This record gives sequence, C-alpha cells and structure tokens, in this order.
Amino acid sequence: MSVKSVKWYAVLVLLCVLLVYLVDLTTFRYNGRTISGNGNPGLLFLFPAWTAALMLMIATFIMAVKYFDDLSDHIVKKAYRFWLPLFSLLALLLSVYFQYRKIMQWVDTYRQMTERLGSPLFLGVLNPYNNSLYYNAHILLFCVSAAMLCGWWVVSRRPY
Repeated sequence: MSVKSVKWYAVLVLLCVLLVYLVDLTTFRYNGRTISGNGNPGLLFLFPAWTAALMLMIATFIMAVKYFDDLSDHIVKKAYRFWLPLFSLLALLLSVYFQYRKIMQWVDTYRQMTERLGSPLFLGVLNPYNNSLYYNAHILLFCVSAAMLCGWWVVSRRPY
C-alpha cells in the first residue's frame, strides 16, 4: 500500500469520527422539562456522515483485499485465515450489541417524555432526539469490520 493511500484512508477515518461527534453534538437531549421545536440540526450531518461511512467501507474493503493479496504464503497465511476474521466477527457482534443497548437506553429515556406529553414514541429520521441512533461509533465499527470481513472472504474464496 502506498503512503498516499494510507494518508487518504487516515483522513477518511478522521472525517468519519468527526462526523460521529458532530451528529452526537447536534442531537437534542431531553432534560425532563421542555421539548425544543427548533428543527433538526443533526439531520444536516446524517447524510454527509453516511456518505463518508460508505466511502470508508469501500476503502476498507479495497485495502483489505490488497493487504490479503500481498501477504506471503509462509508468513501469515494461517493467521489471516483464522484470527482476522475472528476479530472482525467479534467486532461486528459487539457493535450490534452496543447499538441494541443504545437503542434500548434511548427508548427507556424517552418513554418518560411520551408518557407526560401523551405523544407516541417516534423513531423516524425527522425526530431531532434520535439522530445519534442512526450514525454513531457503533455503526462505524460495524461498517469497518463488515468491510474487513468481506475483503477477507473475497480473498479466501479465490482459487489459487
């Protein structure tokens, strides 16, 4: 892998992490007293964040395929056949678990709001209180580990 591609990948990772913080920062928090009706600023960051995450997945997949292709047969053949897919699968399962936990915490927190105001609990994209459910570090970890696992799978299925 060239230095230029590694730098580009690092910038893409930093952009995705920055967008995680921007989406979380612009997601409204229910403090138990009032509801803000000032629009949904987090929605402005969701679309660029998902675009950047898609670019990161594609870049991770390409770099993983190149990495596995460049491995020599006698050094890491057994390790990448067992350990890397295992770590990727573990990261995938952990990210799904943490995302599920985050959603359940959100539902418990905002159930109080809906019980007081009599409004239904709404998980749609236009809700300013749940932007961070649609793009966060858990989703980013899922995307990267899934792309890495797919890159390994493509290389392992090639006939040599």
